Amino acid sequence: MQADNDFSYQISGAVVASGAIGVTVYRAGQSATGYGRLRGSSGSGRWSVAGNMCYGTWSALRRVAN
Repeated sequence: MQADNDFSYQISGAVVASGAIGVTVYRAGQSATGYGRLRGSSGSGRWSVAGNMCYGTWSALRRVAN
């Protein structure tokens, strides 16, 4: 899935108080799911598409607003 200037994606998910996250991204009958954990100013987790036929990891860092 590629999202560059494409606003046809639908995203649903949640972050709970413990920092655990779950998200699903939908587009044109395809979906990708992700899960992981946010702690302090960073986070990481895994994502997968089509029953783990394609998968990987993600990481995030909190950015300070200018």
